[in-house]
Amino acid sequence: MKVPQKDYDPDSFLQYVLDHWDEMEHEEGSREELKAICVLTSRLDWVESFLIQGMKNVKQLGEMFEITLPYIDRFEIRKDATYYAHYNHERNLIIFYTTIDLTEGFKKTAEKIINRTPNLWNLWIRPALFDSMESLILAGHPEMQISYFSASRRFSSLIPSQIRPSFDRSIQYRGMDGSETLREFKYYYGVLPTVVEYTMGDIVLRVNGEGIFTLKTANRQTVDLFLELLDEIMDETLSLMKTAEELRFSSEELKTERKILAIPCVEPGEIQMETKLTMADAKEILKSMEEEGFSAIDALIDEGSLSLSATVMDSNKGSVFDISASESRITLIPKYRTSFDSFLRFFAFITENIDQSATFKKFWDTYE
Repeated sequence: MKVPQKDYDPDSFLQYVLDHWDEMEHEEGSREELKAICVLTSRLDWVESFLIQGMKNVKQLGEMFEITLPYIDRFEIRKDATYYAHYNHERNLIIFYTTIDLTEGFKKTAEKIINRTPNLWNLWIRPALFDSMESLILAGHPEMQISYFSASRRFSSLIPSQIRPSFDRSIQYRGMDGSETLREFKYYYGVLPTVVEYTMGDIVLRVNGEGIFTLKTANRQTVDLFLELLDEIMDETLSLMKTAEELRFSSEELKTERKILAIPCVEPGEIQMETKLTMADAKEILKSMEEEGFSAIDALIDEGSLSLSATVMDSNKGSVFDISASESRITLIPKYRTSFDSFLRFFAFITENIDQSATFKKFWDTYE
């Protein structure tokens, strides 16, 4: 997808794309779908993470940035992935618009940068929010249907399942009764949605749990639905992000007559759960964390009343924090190079595998 080199704001950019959708040149010379990839950050210098040394791969077009990232596809052919990005400082949100394919082009370019850069994180959609989004859509569009979904479950998940809970599961379903079918699969097989596609007339919008919206029909109605759902998601996510950003480790100087003492100051966070952890659950958490990019160091489990403590390293972002867990609480203690995205990734891991109803607050706020 390429647009003329002139100044745009988000509205004029989207209007240009919609007005010229049928004639625009898409990657690989074939029609691709318009995607909106949503990323959280409070970094004002976020665009510098996408600069490539020796290349003029970032151009400012008014309020938009054109970002071109090269990659080698599976056929060893060099290609460019083009993104048009806008940063909303008040919402701490970047939206990357693109037609690049998600399975290869995105994974080899922007996703790699987002995954390794502290304080950049794909807009995570909590599984329970899919229910809120469906209710919101049906309130305004009662004829809307879920026409496709994918859902999954890890064998060690504590999310309730009526049938054979101790199996890994991955499900894809296509049919105009998707809403009812998803509820049935969630109840009987304990799966949680990762992708949901909403369909109504000329509107077809696919929502990915990592904040990727695919506008399968590029028209004003689909854009309006995307923006409406984004508002719903951001209301909760900004609150979680604010909490995570306020967790920190620092030191203050205390002067005495003989010396200057460094006094550590810690602002921890706490995840509270309705699900009660057992000893077996605690051991399984330590194992499953590895698959999510978290390494547990010096883990200790007290086999009396449940007590788990460990130092956790986020191998993607390089941050380090301690955890201290009991049956229904996990305290997160910042330690080294911590960033909000590491804490939220860990909270997402707990929510998707242990307790959908888990809450995340600053430690002292939970006892007010």
